[in-house]
Amino acid sequence: MRRESTAPVSNEGLVWPSPSAMMAVPVVRPPPHALRHLFASEAINEGVDVYTLADLLGHEDPAFALRRYVHRVTGAVEKARKAIGRRYRAAA
Repeated sequence: MRRESTAPVSNEGLVWPSPSAMMAVPVVRPPPHALRHLFASEAINEGVDVYTLADLLGHEDPAFALRRYVHRVTGAVEKARKAIGRRYRAAA
């Protein structure tokens, strides 16, 4: 929904939950290493090369990053076929 006014949004009129209600809701806080693993896995899935990823993560050996963060990705084979096909078509 688009606002017509250019005035800043205020919290006037909002109802805030009580502290007891806030405590009743479980909050999941992932450990930092889980966030690091997610970052690395997503970087690999998006095509960041393993040498760059190893540098970003502070790993001396890129093979460690490969062993730890590379997983089978849904659609990876098709993505690879398309990438190779584009390369060959460009060279032709």
